Amino acid sequence: MSLSSIELWQRIAAEGLASPMQCRSWAAEAAKSMSAADSTDGIQILRQLIELGKLTNYQAKILAGQSDRPLHRGPWTILRRVKDPLWPEWLEVTKIDLTKAQQPPATWVRWIVQDDLSAWRSSAPSLPRGLQLASVQGRYLQDV
Repeated sequence: MSLSSIELWQRIAAEGLASPMQCRSWAAEAAKSMSAADSTDGIQILRQLIELGKLTNYQAKILAGQSDRPLHRGPWTILRRVKDPLWPEWLEVTKIDLTKAQQPPATWVRWIVQDDLSAWRSSAPSLPRGLQLASVQGRYLQDV
């Protein structure tokens, strides 16, 4: 799939991942290490933005049209799926504020529906599952 640089920057701004002013700044930063031909190719720009830490692979795939997963859920911007077999349904998210230079730290969330709550209330966690969860280590988790 072909993606022009103009279309890419429009998508980034439209999705609220960066303001138009931030897009211009990112474009200038990305162009420093790209050839003139690559700077008009949206896919090449996406690769560079990932290397610069401006976007995640998850976000780039959606912007490129390679995934139909959501970029947002309510006020949250989804950064990536948590890559841990113990947490398959969890997402790493943040609340992006385009008016601030420093963005808030990311956090892990799992969206649930009302039916899930009913099922969880009726069954207490098992001891093996509790021990398994207590042994999990991660940079966002406090030691148990």
